[in-house]
Amino acid sequence: MELLAFALQDDRAILTYNTSDFVVLADETPRHAGIILVFHGDQAEDVTTPEIVRALGNVAASHPDGLWGSTIVLNAYLA
Repeated sequence: MELLAFALQDDRAILTYNTSDFVVLADETPRHAGIILVFHGDQAEDVTTPEIVRALGNVAASHPDGLWGSTIVLNAYLA
């Protein structure tokens, strides 16, 4: 919760591999600047750093007005 509060102070979205905790936080705290979940390892295919950078570009293009209140699964933007 501290990280989410810190990010909110500067209107920053959070990118995290900690999907289980942040799904719960997103539900409990609908007012946030965006939570971007990256599934990896046992949960989904491994994602490389260059793939994350490209996917973030795809997220930005798909959400030109920002991610306020949105919870995004980055893996869906890998294509």
